Amino acid sequence: MSTKALIPGNSQWARATALNAFERFAVAEGFSANAIYEFVGGDSTGDILYIVLDNFAVYLAFKESSKGLLLSKNSVASYFGNVKNHLLELFPALSAVSGRRLQKIASILYKYCSKRGTDFTHQAPPCTKSDLRSLSLAILKGAASAQDYQDAALLNILWCLLG
Repeated sequence: MSTKALIPGNSQWARATALNAFERFAVAEGFSANAIYEFVGGDSTGDILYIVLDNFAVYLAFKESSKGLLLSKNSVASYFGNVKNHLLELFPALSAVSGRRLQKIASILYKYCSKRGTDFTHQAPPCTKSDLRSLSLAILKGAASAQDYQDAALLNILWCLLG
């Protein structure tokens, strides 16, 4: 009896789905999954593994589901984690070399997907004329050099140009 027989069916299905997504990523990048495995296996520094998983993370972050919506945060995290674990099982020597770097990719990906599609990233209201006036007055009241006056002038010019 192998250890793979002890893995629950849902976990095996999730891994198979993640590996299918990885194969679609490889085809989209113009490679096959086996070619990527050869490249990763030939590099003892873990740099190629890092680059491949970083590109895979970007692919997942912008991948649309069959319904035309972006993949959910949980799906992205599951696919990335399963592919990362699969590659580290294939190449256990790279686990010690690139473990922290890969964890950083995973955490950045999760944070990005958590904020994606929300108004959380668009919180700052536009600058109004009264805001511009108070900013300019604060700069001009504390002006001690020509650079301070130049900063106030640039602030006003940028506000006129960009609104």
